[in-house]
Amino acid sequence: EEQLVIKVNDTGIGMTDAEQADLFTPFYQADSSISRQYGGTGLGLNISKSLAEKLDGTITVHSHVGSGSEFCLTMALYMPARVRWITSFEEISASTAKELPSQCQRNLVGEVLVAEDHPENRELIKRILERMGLTVTAVENGQDAVQATLDHQFDLILLDIQMPIMDGEQAIHIMQATGITTPIVALTANTMKHEIDRYLKQGFIDHIGKPIDRSEFSQKIASYLDIEMHEEVKLPEHEFAALKQVYIDGLKAQRNTLTKQYAEGDIDGFSQSVHMLKGTAGMFDCDTLYQHALKLDKALKADRVILDSQLVSNVLTEIDDIVCHSTP
Repeated sequence: EEQLVIKVNDTGIGMTDAEQADLFTPFYQADSSISRQYGGTGLGLNISKSLAEKLDGTITVHSHVGSGSEFCLTMALYMPARVRWITSFEEISASTAKELPSQCQRNLVGEVLVAEDHPENRELIKRILERMGLTVTAVENGQDAVQATLDHQFDLILLDIQMPIMDGEQAIHIMQATGITTPIVALTANTMKHEIDRYLKQGFIDHIGKPIDRSEFSQKIASYLDIEMHEEVKLPEHEFAALKQVYIDGLKAQRNTLTKQYAEGDIDGFSQSVHMLKGTAGMFDCDTLYQHALKLDKALKADRVILDSQLVSNVLTEIDDIVCHSTP
């Protein structure tokens, strides 16, 4: 089997054997001071090695402290019929440019990655997709989503925008760097025109607004995956009721978090919690809570010097009312 071998040498500080052993691990950097000084996520070499392996090759490193490093990329060379090697750049310019045949659009087959940090939202979306006959991988943050795309190929990716550890906008940039062409859709409660335009410029093919309309959601997913929908996809009532009860059971903890953040003046944390509440309440048909959270979220984004305490009270009171009247 023929291989292409590319070696790159530097005269840098070099690495120990222990550092070389972990060098291709995701989110690893041999010297933590590098990320503080120059930035970066520690994903570059892991992504590069993953791409090399997809080309039936690999990347290796040989290094000595104080005397630099040598990286070696190998990849398999496959020679299709009527293809020959060239030996100089002149042969390229002398050849007649030929238009490549257009590729037929690939029909997607139903492998979906969902990245959503709220557990009940994530489970609800997963159940809806599975009811459509799709295979679903669900993760809770952008970092896990990036790793999933390195380990497996998907036909569609749904990325929540606001997530801990790594958000959706950071995740899509890293995914694009790996060369994936999978359609990526933004899941977001940020539905202002300038926000949507920003997502589209970043490479998202579309957005699905929160709270998600379950009927519209299934129709959109079907269109992305080229699946013919003969009837509306609905969760059985008992399944949705069980998921909703789990959501309601968690509202008390969310209320405590909101109260603590508001009392301590943690406006950034409070704003994030309200934004999440807005995106989840409507998903589980808590419409009054959604409306109160929506108004409070708008007020927080308006960056007012003094926040109307009645808006906060309305949200907390509605949570109390939902919890009080829920059936365990």
